[in-house]
Amino acid sequence: MGIQEIDGILFDLGLSSDQLAEEGRGFSYRLNSPLDMRINKASKLTAEDIINNYSCEELADIFYHYGEERKARVIARKICY
Repeated sequence: MGIQEIDGILFDLGLSSDQLAEEGRGFSYRLNSPLDMRINKASKLTAEDIINNYSCEELADIFYHYGEERKARVIARKICY
């Protein structure tokens, strides 16, 4: 492509700080709101559903594969027991 130098890169992550701070979305530690965390509000599955209904093994897999969390099993056990 002949590109010698790049001055910057622009990323669109698909969400904004306003979405993260919006009360009722469940993304903030500062706000007391339901654990929702849905990017797409039309989706039925919430983080609360996952935390309360998935097995310890399923939670650990989510934390490890999607969050790249090395202590996924320890965290999942703390939530489950």
